[in-house]
Amino acid sequence: LGLPGRVLGISVDTAFFTGNQAPRISVLAAELSPSMAQGDHWLPGAAERVAAGGGQRGTAATNQEITAVEEALRQVEWHELLPTTELRPGYPGTSLHFFPTPRNLPLQRVTHLRLNYFPDGGVARLRVWGLVSRDLQGELLVAGKALDMAAVENGGRGIACSNQHYGVPRNLLQPGRGVDMGDGWETARHPHRPPVVAIDPATGLSASDLSDWCIIRLGAVIRSVEEVRLDTRHFKGNFPESVLVEAACAPDASTATVASPGFEWFPLVERSRCKPDHEHVFRVTEGKILGAGKPVSHVRMTIFPDGGIMRVRVIGMPMAPMGNDEALLGMSGGGGAMSRL
Repeated sequence: LGLPGRVLGISVDTAFFTGNQAPRISVLAAELSPSMAQGDHWLPGAAERVAAGGGQRGTAATNQEITAVEEALRQVEWHELLPTTELRPGYPGTSLHFFPTPRNLPLQRVTHLRLNYFPDGGVARLRVWGLVSRDLQGELLVAGKALDMAAVENGGRGIACSNQHYGVPRNLLQPGRGVDMGDGWETARHPHRPPVVAIDPATGLSASDLSDWCIIRLGAVIRSVEEVRLDTRHFKGNFPESVLVEAACAPDASTATVASPGFEWFPLVERSRCKPDHEHVFRVTEGKILGAGKPVSHVRMTIFPDGGIMRVRVIGMPMAPMGNDEALLGMSGGGGAMSRL
């Protein structure tokens, strides 16, 4: 998988395979240690094939290749994610299949999948959805430096929001700076916004309390926040007037708890004016991070009054794991925490 995680659903598309789709498939999963998965230690030639991309055209695997694969599969403990299941032909309207992972299966961390065809045939696309899960000791702490623990590749998740009219908070955590406005999180305009904007003379910002918010669950508890980055790239006429960032440390709290009105947050970045198409950087070394030294597991970003943000980065040294993922399975309030693995 591109990202290790706990699989919640599998999407299979047989598009264009109208008479030669695989009639039945099954999917097995396993977790391989980084030392086993890297290079040719586990599956000879795998690293070269991944680097080359595009697959390899041929009529059949050689006996030597089949023997090597059989030996590699015996070295790993596999568990079943999808039992033998029938597929439909790849016509429009019938090609796309989605199989949720049975809820009675434990949420095991997965790094590799094995797709089996019965007996043969083709599949156009396989996509895997779930919750990214990084190994604190084996993957995060070994870096020995501050990391962006809001990033999806480090296990960050957008778990709740007040409005997701134009996008979900998980978009905020994706790599890069986004390709267009649809790649970020943007809320609908408040229908009851005042016809004339009143300005607070003390702050120079809007005096209205109209706002939207989203909550980000970090991939691990960080010792303290060293830097926050809020990017309004591509949002040139629909960026928020200002943004407030708050934080909390409650690694075992459910989504319903942190999204409740009575949950306690402490200020992280004071309400600050935004600029269009700009990356706003707040560093503790410049005195722009409040609550310095406090551990953080969740971040709430409030935008005034509405608008779009492309990316959020929360940088700090990871120190402790987050709570059980089971609490996320019944989450409410939007957010789109599930990602493609």
